Amino acid sequence: MLMRKILFVLSLTALALLPRLETRAALEIVEPAALCDRFEKKADEKKCLNFVNTKKPDTYVASTCQALDDNKLFMQCLEFATKAEIDPRELETCAQEDLSDQERMSCLRRTADKKGPKFQRLPAQFKAKPAAPGKKR
Repeated sequence: MLMRKILFVLSLTALALLPRLETRAALEIVEPAALCDRFEKKADEKKCLNFVNTKKPDTYVASTCQALDDNKLFMQCLEFATKAEIDPRELETCAQEDLSDQERMSCLRRTADKKGPKFQRLPAQFKAKPAAPGKKR
């Protein structure tokens, strides 16, 4: 009898965590500051890092922005990520590889416009990027 109760509780816990695990896997969550490595010019990278460190964009939305090819649109997406409140599970559609940059941004805007039940924002979990030798964090 006790064993059944334990299995029941474990099953409920697993079901509760499943959507979060699926979202993390589908979105490939990345620390927003690590996204600035995409810029070839140091000045652009520095501008991006300054923006990310001061504005603190939503990690889930910013991780979706990384799929954008155009750097100007990428920065607009990061700006959007500072204002949007989106349930991370809704971002899976916007993270699809076959979307163009414009389609991806439209998807993000549509998803942010949805009015649904409030969701509890959980901190993103990602592996920290190792510091380069000689650099302080």
